[in-house]
Amino acid sequence: MAEKNGELSTIRGAALSGSVMIASSWSTTPIEPMAHEAKTKNVSLWFQLYVYKDKSITTSLLTRAQDSGCKAIVLTVDTPVLGNRLADARNGFSLPDGLT
Repeated sequence: MAEKNGELSTIRGAALSGSVMIASSWSTTPIEPMAHEAKTKNVSLWFQLYVYKDKSITTSLLTRAQDSGCKAIVLTVDTPVLGNRLADARNGFSLPDGLT
């Protein structure tokens, strides 16, 4: 949201600091270009995964992460339902068009 190249710039930062990059299931950049960038920068790419009620979504995300060469899965299981973001509503915050 704050940087036009989003996760790709974060990968470049991870390369400079010798860190891993954990890509979110909700990233604004698809996993495939992130994997390409991580490979060119010699960054270990991990994939953070939410477990969805629709198992086909979870399976699809896992397959894409595996096919992209992600080295680990970071499983998030504490958010079965997204919370009601009262502060965002109160402050009139919404994501810009094109972001989810």
